[in-house]
Order: sequence, then structure tokens, then C-alpha cells
Amino acid sequence: MLFLQAAPGGSSSSMLFIMLIFLVFMIFFTYLPNRKMKKEQAKFLESMKKGDEVVTNGGIVGKVTKVDSKSVTLEISPKNYITVLVSSVSKQLSEDFKK
Repeated sequence: MLFLQAAPGGSSSSMLFIMLIFLVFMIFFTYLPNRKMKKEQAKFLESMKKGDEVVTNGGIVGKVTKVDSKSVTLEISPKNYITVLVSSVSKQLSEDFKK
């Protein structure tokens, strides 16, 4: 921590350099993982097809029966269907949940 302290009468360029390094680390550890996760989510939504079991953002579990460009019809129980936006589908149902 001693290296972070400015010397008396020292320049502010060292502090600026440290702030710049900190900014680079913040971008590296926050922006890049989020970008990767968004790409994976977009890939999943594009590949969603009839018969997939999915979970919505609201926690509704259902089987995809129809996929349109902006909406998805889910069968939540036998002969009970709901239509939700494609963007509200969170993920595919995992095998652990199905057991």
C-alpha cells in the first residue's frame, strides 16, 4: 500500500497511471464475461425449437410447442398453453431438474 501513497510534492501522473490500470482490470473482469454470456444466450434463443423444455425469467417451466419470431408458446401442463416473449425465456431445463 505504500506505493499507492504519493510522495510529498510528487506528480499526479503515478496516481493517474494506477487509476488507468484499475480501469483496465474493471473492463476485463466485468465487460468481457458479460459479453460472452450474452452471445451464448442469443445462440440458445436462435436454436430453440419445438419440444425443448425451457424455464422463463419468471420461473415458469414448460415445453416449447411453437416458436415465432417474437413469441414462444409453452405447454405448462397437459392442454394448458401460454405465450411468452422469446426474450423472457431464460434457459433450457437442465437434466438435474428433470429427475
